[in-house]
Amino acid sequence: MTVKIIEKLKTGKINKSEITQLLKARGNLQKELFKQARKVRQRYFGNKIFVRGVIEISNHCRKNCDYCAMRYSNKQLKRYRLTTKEIFSIAKQIKEAGIQTLFIQSGEDPNIDKIVEEVLPKIKKELKINNIILCLGNRSKKQYKKFKQSGANAYILKFETSDSKLFQKIRHEPLKQRLQCLKWLKKLGFEIGTGNIIGVPGQTIESIAEDILLAKKLNTDFVSAAPFISNENTPFENMPCVDFNLTLNTIAILRILLKDVLIPTVSALEKIKKGGQLFGFNAGANVITVNFTPPRYRKKYLIYSKSRFIVSLNHALKTIKLANLKPDTYEIVPKEMVLSHFESKFEKKFKPDSVYYSRKEPGTKIFIKRLKEKKKEISVLDLGCADGRLSIKYAQNGFKVVGIDFSSNAIKRLKERARYYKVSNLVNGRVGNITKINYGANEFDGVACSNTLHYFDNEELEEIIKKMKEATKDNGLNYISFQSELHTELPNGRGFRFENQTYWKAEVKYPKSEVKYTKAGFEPLTETIIRNDKIGIIVWTDKPLGVIIHQKEAAESYDKFFQLMWGTAKS
Repeated sequence: MTVKIIEKLKTGKINKSEITQLLKARGNLQKELFKQARKVRQRYFGNKIFVRGVIEISNHCRKNCDYCAMRYSNKQLKRYRLTTKEIFSIAKQIKEAGIQTLFIQSGEDPNIDKIVEEVLPKIKKELKINNIILCLGNRSKKQYKKFKQSGANAYILKFETSDSKLFQKIRHEPLKQRLQCLKWLKKLGFEIGTGNIIGVPGQTIESIAEDILLAKKLNTDFVSAAPFISNENTPFENMPCVDFNLTLNTIAILRILLKDVLIPTVSALEKIKKGGQLFGFNAGANVITVNFTPPRYRKKYLIYSKSRFIVSLNHALKTIKLANLKPDTYEIVPKEMVLSHFESKFEKKFKPDSVYYSRKEPGTKIFIKRLKEKKKEISVLDLGCADGRLSIKYAQNGFKVVGIDFSSNAIKRLKERARYYKVSNLVNGRVGNITKINYGANEFDGVACSNTLHYFDNEELEEIIKKMKEATKDNGLNYISFQSELHTELPNGRGFRFENQTYWKAEVKYPKSEVKYTKAGFEPLTETIIRNDKIGIIVWTDKPLGVIIHQKEAAESYDKFFQLMWGTAKS
C-alpha cells in the first residue's frame, strides 16, 4: 500500500476497498494521511477552529437505541427537561464567553418542541446569537419548518451507520426514515450535519468505508466520526471500546475527501485517551464543543457514559493552542475587513463640530498634562491615529506629532483637519502598518496608541509594545487605551476580547514620577484606589476581599485624606 491512495482520495475518485486500506493505516502511512488532512484544512479554513457552546436541554427520549443509556427503557435514569428561562440563561453565558455558535441538543423528546420554538426568537433578538444548531432527532417536515421559522439555521442528524440491517438492529427503526429527515432538512434550507459511530458492535471496517461514501453522497455541511464507548444500563454495556486510531483515520479521510466541511473533535476521544481531542485536530478536525449544561443536569445526560469527559472552555482553548490553531471564540477581525471598513468610513466629509472629534478621554488628558510638565519641545508618535482626533489635540498643545495609520483615506483627512485647525506645521501623517514600521530609537517623548490594539492578535500586540518602548526616550511616556468586549463598531466582527473592567498593565520604560515613604514598619492590609466618583478598596487577607463604593462625596473625602497623607509623608 502506498501514498498514491491518498492522492486518489484527494480527487474524490476512490472506492470502498481503497478507503478500507486507508482506515487500516498505521505508522508512516497514517502520519502522511494526517499531514495531508491538515493541509486540506489549512487550505479551506486556515488556522481557524470553530467553537460551539452546547446546552443539553432534555434527556427524555422516545427511542430505545442499544448503545445509549438515555433509551426509554432505562428506568435507572432520572429524567430532566430544561425550561425556557433556563435555556435562555445558559445561552447568555455562552454569549458572554465569546462563543458565536449555540448548539442545542436533546434526546428525541417531542415535548421540548414548544420550548425550543419559544426560546429561539428571544435568543436571536436579545442575545444576537445568529448561528443556532439543533440536534433533536427525527421530526416531521412540518416541525422542522417551525424550528427554521423560530430561528434555527442548522440541524445535526447522524445516520450512525450506513448498514441498513445494522441500523434496524441497534436503533429499532428503518434507516430510510432517518435519511428522509435529512432530505427534508436540506430542502427547508438548513445547514445539515450527519455522521457515524465508529466501532459499534456488529459493524465491519467495510461498513465504515460505506459510511464515508454515504457522507460524501449526502453532501452535508458538517460531518462527525464518534468512537463507540460502552454505556452502562444498555445492551452494549460490556462490549469493548473502538480502536482509537480507526476514529482518527476516519476523521482524516473525511477531511481530505470532503474538504470544506466542519468536522468536530468529539469529547469521546478525550474519554478514551488523554489528549484525544488534540489528536482529533491533528487528524484534520476543525470544531470543538464546550459543554455549558449545568452540572446537576449533565450528569444525567448519558450520551455515551456516566463518566463522560466534559469539555470546559479552558480545555478547549488550551487544546486549540497546543494544536497551533486559533479559536473563532475571541476572533481578531481580519485585517482586510478592518482596512475596508475604515477606508469607507474616512471617505465621508470631515465635520469640525462632530461629537466624535469633541469627545473627552481622561487618559489622553493625563498623558498631555504629564508631557507638558517636561517644559521643552515635545515630540509624540500617535499609532493608529485614524484621521487625527487625538493627533490634532496633541498638536494644539504645541507637540510635534507623527501620526501613523494603515488607511490612506484616514491620513488624507488627518492632513485636511491639520490645515483646518492651523497645525499643519506640527503634524506629519504617514500611511503604514504599525507592526512593521521601524521607528527611531529613543526618538519620541511620548508614544500613544489609542483604541487600536484590539484589532491585533497576541504576537502583534507584543511587537507593537516592543516598538513603542524602543521609540520612547528615557523618562518618556507611553499611553495605551483599547476597546473592551463591548466594542461593536465593525459590522461583521469585533476586536480582541478583554474581560470587563480589566486593565492591561504593560511594562513601561520610565520610572514613577515621584515616590514618598511612610514610617518604617508600617504595613497596611488594605489598598485604596480612587477614580472619579468611585472608591475601590482591597483587603489583603488570606482570602482577599474587594469593595467598590460609588458615591461622589465619599470619593472626595477619601481624596482629601490621601492629599493629607501625601503632604505629611517624607520623600
